[in-house]
Amino acid sequence: MYKYLVIIIFLYPIFTSFSQIKYPETKMTEQIDDYFGTKIADPYRWLEKLDSKATTEWVEAQNKVTFDYLSEIPFRGKIKQRLTEIWNYPKYSQPFKAGSHYFYYKNDGLQNQSVLYFLKDLDAEPEVFLDPNTFSTEGTISLDDVFPSNDGKYLAYSISKSGSDWKEIFVIDIESRKKMDFFIINLKRHPAKMNSARKMNSQKYITTSLALCRIKIF
Repeated sequence: MYKYLVIIIFLYPIFTSFSQIKYPETKMTEQIDDYFGTKIADPYRWLEKLDSKATTEWVEAQNKVTFDYLSEIPFRGKIKQRLTEIWNYPKYSQPFKAGSHYFYYKNDGLQNQSVLYFLKDLDAEPEVFLDPNTFSTEGTISLDDVFPSNDGKYLAYSISKSGSDWKEIFVIDIESRKKMDFFIINLKRHPAKMNSARKMNSQKYITTSLALCRIKIF
């Protein structure tokens, strides 16, 4: 009983502070869609315009409330310090093979994104192939999926910005490390379909993988 009383006393200031938070007002519009005679209200449709001034200002106001609250937590620094200690160790993925080449992911410990490494063969020294930590200064662009062709000549990879569901796909020549001249944007990809394309040799690999996506090439 004493243990639970201590917990309640400890958490009480936190819970009571929630009631004092004043959240920014979120406007509601008169957006109504008519689906075959059924009217559906969608008052927050305006928030789907991610780059609009209104959405940006709303996000900034929400973030201010959040971080103002978090900054007042007295033990936040200790939690961050302990989690940093726990997470700070090298992490490796299982390797995968394409032709005679091998790939694997490695994170030194506290990197925002794991780095894709490349070996020409099992006796070769590993080389950095793609480092998503260099894709942006904020470290918010992730390397999502990689799909090497079966003969190890090409590798398609997708990236995601700020955790978005929308992807961009690029194809790179593995030997020269040069990107091909085309790429795909605004894709919600299907990994299973892309993975089936990687089983083909390089001549059919690119056209098949892109055709399976059923989107325009820019």
